[in-house]
Amino acid sequence: MKKILVNLVICALCVLGPTDLYAKAKKKHSPKHHHRHSETTANHSKRSRPPKAKNPAKKKNDDSQRLLAIKKTKPPHTPPPPPLAKRDPRVDPSMEMAARIGKARAAHSKSKCWRWVKFDLRASGAVNSYPDTGNAKQAGIELVKHYGFKVLDWVLKPALAPIGAVLVYEQKNRPGHVEIRTRDGFVSDFWSRWPITDTHPERNYKFLYAVARLVPRPWNHK
Repeated sequence: MKKILVNLVICALCVLGPTDLYAKAKKKHSPKHHHRHSETTANHSKRSRPPKAKNPAKKKNDDSQRLLAIKKTKPPHTPPPPPLAKRDPRVDPSMEMAARIGKARAAHSKSKCWRWVKFDLRASGAVNSYPDTGNAKQAGIELVKHYGFKVLDWVLKPALAPIGAVLVYEQKNRPGHVEIRTRDGFVSDFWSRWPITDTHPERNYKFLYAVARLVPRPWNHK
């Protein structure tokens, strides 16, 4: 009887063993597992695949569109910067000091040119008090009338002004503009290599004249 039971157990183990192996093998090669394997191999091949060559015709078209956009937003042509200004012995040294002070503190435009030019002139000692005029285009009149400045009639355009000269501009129905000539540019509430007529030609500024405090001549004093 015992031998019969042992034989039955052995037969059962023999029968169940191959079935389990067959089930595991079937699960391993199931469609779901095969799908995952194919997906990973596809991703691997996609990563290792070299990039596609761009269409040269499309690239040329994109470049032309980019250049056209740049051309539309490009500012108007700016002329070459004027030559360096020279020191005029007839101009008072306080005017040159005002030009240096203005360039040292100048930043971005704040649309308050005359206010900062007043500050520079007062700080340098070119004027003994702050001018009262509100509009920049009237700056020259007040400086000549109340502070002893003189009109530099030989300055016909901003580039010819000596260092420290105050340049006055007119603009239709606007307060105008005023700036000081530095050695290598022009300063008001901001510094620029070019006069306002070249930096903002669309605003139609018109140069009026240049004024400065001159060195007193000894023969004029009794």
